[in-house]
Amino acid sequence: MTSYGHINDDKALCFTRILPGPIERVWAFITEEDKRAKWLAAGKTGTAAGETIEFRFNHDDLTPHKEEAPEGSCGDEGTAFDGTVKAFDPPHHLAFTWPERNGGETYVDIRLSEMEDGRVQLDLKHSGILTRSDLLGASGGWHTHLDILEAHLAGQIPAPFWSTHQAKEMEYGTLFTGQLSGFED
Repeated sequence: MTSYGHINDDKALCFTRILPGPIERVWAFITEEDKRAKWLAAGKTGTAAGETIEFRFNHDDLTPHKEEAPEGSCGDEGTAFDGTVKAFDPPHHLAFTWPERNGGETYVDIRLSEMEDGRVQLDLKHSGILTRSDLLGASGGWHTHLDILEAHLAGQIPAPFWSTHQAKEMEYGTLFTGQLSGFED
């Protein structure tokens, strides 16, 4: 199994990762503010459909490596936004809206399932992305954030955020060649 995402028939960005369990620990890293802040973004997670999920990004705190943020990124000041919880079924399913820069919304669906060997399969689908640049940014971003999650769950030090994200975004530009025609830009 590859750690790279793919675009499905519905033009959604999809990732599957196999993570160290147990499932309750992975769920905590997805929904608890202090644990989610270690790999994605701080913020409270509503526990029912219709409630708010907060994202308070500070990419410089995700790894011990200090790097300059690339021009045009949210950089040191971070970024913040709120989404709406669409599904909350502990410890298996969290879905929420993800606001886009153009004022629209996309949709993120995360599902966890226990494997026989005690590991956890994480399936993440990000749908509703309209532009090539947003797709490539989301691809590099989710890939990098999921790498950081995996490192934390395995007790390892994650790779640097910014340089990894930039490299992955470029890789996805090559990987998705031929699949980008259905996206605006």
